[in-house]
Parts: sequence; structure tokens; C-alpha cells
Amino acid sequence: MNVLRRAGTVLLAVVAATAITATSVHAAGTTIRRDNGSGPAYSGRWQATNIGNVTITGTSSAGTIVTTCSSVTLGGGINSDGTGGSIDNINIPTCPNNKGGTTVITAENLPYTHAGQTVAYVGANPGINGKLTAVDPDVKVKAVMTMTGFPTQTCYYGFGSTVTQLEIDLYNRDNPSRPDPGQDESQAKIANDALDRLAGSTSLCPAKVYANGNAKLRGEKVAGSGVYDEKLYLTS
Repeated sequence: MNVLRRAGTVLLAVVAATAITATSVHAAGTTIRRDNGSGPAYSGRWQATNIGNVTITGTSSAGTIVTTCSSVTLGGGINSDGTGGSIDNINIPTCPNNKGGTTVITAENLPYTHAGQTVAYVGANPGINGKLTAVDPDVKVKAVMTMTGFPTQTCYYGFGSTVTQLEIDLYNRDNPSRPDPGQDESQAKIANDALDRLAGSTSLCPAKVYANGNAKLRGEKVAGSGVYDEKLYLTS
């Protein structure tokens, strides 16, 4: 259940995550820029795509279930100051799991535009350059799992009784601490970000799932082109 959060759903969600949707309570002085730290401010479409596999792990009476996704894409829009964010596209092809079956992940309630997410500049290299915090009650991820020896499970995940937000670390393209220093891209890191099981889930769905993975973040050089060839950079 590629629980890349809402933009920073679910994978990466959810991602992904997003990824990626900010509100008017953004940190003062936060600016998203084109290309580098002195580039012009960027407002427009964004896209997050995974670097390496994204894994989603949970435990139920069926044991520990690990879903591994090799392709995750999130998309939406954002203003240069981190406000007015949205996530309107989550694409995750069918993923294998360690139970001899597959997991089909879809996001419900799109687009996500609810206020409750912030993009905040943290500091200069090295270390984390920014934080994406998602707090969106509309996030809902559906995961349909087939597993050898078990009936098909239909699971729903989002914010619930124990998980009320996601936090994703952001790194600029020249930061030596970024998850994959071999890629000249601004990147996001999802590390044990969790979502709660929601009502309507079947009995073998884990009560909580944890997502891990990395993503690169890009915008459009030409607005509306659908070509994500603009590298992004976060500053104060």
C-alpha cells in the first residue's frame, strides 16, 4: 500500500509523496527555486519519482508482509513559497509482496488539496535542507493483496488513532547528505513513515504499515508541458 503519503503520502504517497502540498502556515522565508540557490522562484507543477525500491511493511496474523514497489510517481502543483499545494496524481503499478502474491495500490479521494501540510526550510548543507509535514484527513490509500494460502485482503490506510501526520526530509541537489549522492537531483527521504488501518479493511490487513524509500523531485521548465525537466532547490 504505497503509503506514500500525500505528497508526501503514501508512498511516496503514498509519497509521496508526495508530495508537495503545502499550506499558508509555511515557514517564513521558505522559497522553492529553479535549478539552484540563486535561481528564480518556482511555482507550478511538480513530480516525484522513486530512486530505488519503495517498501511497505506491516505485521498481522498472516505474519510480516513486505510489499516492494519498483515504480512510484506522484504529481501535483505548488507555489514558490510552499503554499497552495496539491497532489492530483499517484501512479503505482502492481507490486510483488513476500507472500507469493501481489499488492495493488490506489489512492482514493484525489485530488488532495486540504490545508494541513507545510514545506519548511531547515538549513544549509550538510544535513536536512527542509521538512515536508503532511496532516491531511482526506488521505486514503487502498491496497488489495493476494497471498499464497490466504484469501485476498482489501486494506485501507490513512491518518487514524495513532498516526496524525507524516514528516519527510528534503535535500537539495548539491547536498552531500542526500539519500543518493550519485544523482544530481533534489531528493526526499521516507523513513518508517506510518499510516493506520482504516475502517472497511479485512481481517488480515496489518494495523499499521511503514513506508521506506527515496525520491527525486522535479518541476517543469515549460509550464503545462508535462515534461519534468526542471531541477528544484529549497532556500530560506
